[in-house]
Amino acid sequence: MGIQSDKSGQRSRRLEGKVALITGSTRGIGADMAFRYAEEGAKVVVTGRDVERGAEVARKIQAAGGQARYVAADMGKEADVERLVAETVKTFGGLNVLINNAAPTSLIAAASDKLMADHSTEEFDAIVKVALYGTFWCCKYAIPPFLKAGGGSIINISSIASIRGFACMPSYSASKGGMNALTRQISTDYGRRGIRANTVIVGVIIHELTAGMIATPAMKEAVYGSISPRPGECADVTNLAIYLGSDESTFMTATELLIDGGAMMRGVPAVLADQVKKSMEV
Repeated sequence: MGIQSDKSGQRSRRLEGKVALITGSTRGIGADMAFRYAEEGAKVVVTGRDVERGAEVARKIQAAGGQARYVAADMGKEADVERLVAETVKTFGGLNVLINNAAPTSLIAAASDKLMADHSTEEFDAIVKVALYGTFWCCKYAIPPFLKAGGGSIINISSIASIRGFACMPSYSASKGGMNALTRQISTDYGRRGIRANTVIVGVIIHELTAGMIATPAMKEAVYGSISPRPGECADVTNLAIYLGSDESTFMTATELLIDGGAMMRGVPAVLADQVKKSMEV
């Protein structure tokens, strides 16, 4: 991948002239992607429900010389998503890259650690509505401006929970598994028309939202049970997202790319298997 330079030896801006909409970009991985996309020359729309944080991310990008705007939106509401895409196009004149990164983090924490039989329909629906329906709506409303532009790149941020069993995560794993399938379907239906769709499947990434979770035995094993000598960082995901959003990756579509430090090389962590066993004994 690497950083490219122009003939003068200066660092090239790999996303120059592109318009990028990044969901869940008020903090964590999403915010990191927003800052880096702007550094690479993209015009960025920051979005999420936290107005104060979102406005601050956009302000910092602008203060550093980048172009950004914050648009408040709830990914669990179709009307919000439709408006979000429309305002992106109106503000910057088009849309070239869509990154579906939003996840209902607070809801996941509240509804986790339950077997499926103990998981309420309301809990399941609330998480799937944001993590899967939100992705569907973003793609649905982004496709027309993509087609008008002659193509575009959709980057869906998934999780290793979509392809590997983790204890007591029925709604989150189902939504991310659905995201993987949706990515393949978009590629199939629109690939010939210039729209690329790829999935980035991440393991545990350390940032402000996950740092406090590392104290739990399950998370410790998920982080330090990989074959990498270090835990994952936001930059690991962002670097790949930049490549997928740039013209360097125009022959890549319908792929599932792992950023997990080799965690998938191992089986289900023993501490997670024990957690399920204990739950079944209750």
